[in-house]
Amino acid sequence: MNKLISDIQQPGRPALVIRFLQDAKGATAVEYGLIASLIAVAIVGVIATIGADVSALLRSVDLI
Repeated sequence: MNKLISDIQQPGRPALVIRFLQDAKGATAVEYGLIASLIAVAIVGVIATIGADVSALLRSVDLI
């Protein structure tokens, strides 16, 4: 990362680009968003896999 910043720090390069590359505030939010989406996909997959079995089990209990 430091090499990238030193390569960018050339005459004529705006300081905004350098500040953008050094800023890591949004990275945590993005990581949490990715984790939440993976958990959601896993939950949907589990429900899709065992949903029919649970439905059949509940129908059989209702008949008793």
